[in-house]
Amino acid sequence: MTKVLVELHLANARRSHVGSLPDGLKDSVFARHDVQRSDFEATLRHYSRNPKAFDALYNTVIDTLKAIESRLRQNPYDDAPQPPPDRGSSSAPSE
Repeated sequence: MTKVLVELHLANARRSHVGSLPDGLKDSVFARHDVQRSDFEATLRHYSRNPKAFDALYNTVIDTLKAIESRLRQNPYDDAPQPPPDRGSSSAPSE
């Protein structure tokens, strides 16, 4: 549950910067974690009726998000896609 919530919060943060999210992003998060949307919503309802458990869950989510933020502040290009190798250069001598 924590990993799903972290990814959903990261997606919402992205939306606040770029204005929209790709269609189906939430569903892809659920699929990646093998979670059905209905199960996720039922689990959220369970936690909403158990505030202490909900606080504990969200403290873990917040700690995880802070760790990600800290890592990115230290090296902002850590998760940036790397450019493909330059295929135009060759070590073979030209004729």
